[in-house]
Amino acid sequence: MNTNKSFQVRKAAQSEKHFVYQLEQTYWSEYGSKIWGEWQDEQFEKVWAKSGYEIVLLDGVPVGLFRVTRQDSSLYINAIHVIAAHRNVGIGTWIFGNIEARAKLLQLSVVKLRVFHTNPAKRLYLPHGFQNVLVEKHWAFMEKTFFGETIRNFSQPTFS
Repeated sequence: MNTNKSFQVRKAAQSEKHFVYQLEQTYWSEYGSKIWGEWQDEQFEKVWAKSGYEIVLLDGVPVGLFRVTRQDSSLYINAIHVIAAHRNVGIGTWIFGNIEARAKLLQLSVVKLRVFHTNPAKRLYLPHGFQNVLVEKHWAFMEKTFFGETIRNFSQPTFS
């Protein structure tokens, strides 16, 4: 990663809804649509209303996003998306570092995520200390533990 690059994160503003929408829809078309069908605006609107999206900036320009939620003693990564033109330059690694720092600050023991088996980003998770804890037909559920033993009672997040 080029250390001259300046990464920042901030909460998504209402004016960035279209940017978030485009990244989420792109991800859906690449992975989710093959399993569940067409993109659904209503589902995006529900998630957007709860917000929690954070925009990743590279030298002041939006290049990606992520969304995490707290679940008991863990942070759950709901989404990480990087614009295709900006992949493989260390943004994902930086995002993981940001999320890990939050978990430690909050004294949480685990960061969890789920990823489609077909998503090439999956290869990024293992080198960052994530381990498979549950493998299903379309998903791998993964977690990274910071304090003590890995918690093996992986529960899927609820999406409403």
